[in-house]
Amino acid sequence: MSDLNDIVEQIDLLEPIPAIATQILAKSEDPDSSMSEIADLIINDPALTANLLKICNSAFFGLPRKVESVKEAVAWLGLDQIVELVLTSTVSKNFAKGLEGYGLGEGELWRHAVTSAHVAKGLAHRCGIYQSKHLIFTAALLKDIGKLVLGRFVAFSAEKINILVHSQGYSFND
Repeated sequence: MSDLNDIVEQIDLLEPIPAIATQILAKSEDPDSSMSEIADLIINDPALTANLLKICNSAFFGLPRKVESVKEAVAWLGLDQIVELVLTSTVSKNFAKGLEGYGLGEGELWRHAVTSAHVAKGLAHRCGIYQSKHLIFTAALLKDIGKLVLGRFVAFSAEKINILVHSQGYSFND
């Protein structure tokens, strides 16, 4: 029972996804909502606003001039990019740490999560799935969140796990 309580405590330590992210995701799936409504949501969150403008003005996007407002950034980047930026920026805190139990250094799980999300989005596009593309991106981004909770327990039991894997023929996942 102690292990179960420890696991619940680890879940409680995760940073929750802010309400703003879920609101933006809901607006992005609503055919009656507008880009202006999404921009209005972002404007009410100073950290998200700063992050969006910073990313929009980065060399990655190579825009011809500096973007100075959220509405302008939303217009330049478009809905899909906005949703991805909002989701990735709101969950990055949870994924940035290293996971000793899984042999992952700082930032490795984060890079894997973002890569998985982009691959899933590309596969959905290639298969002609356009309706739930933001949900697919989100699911792929969060697919390894259990590792954040179980990482400490895996690290603590690494020796036992290795013995089972090598002597009993179990896979690491088993």
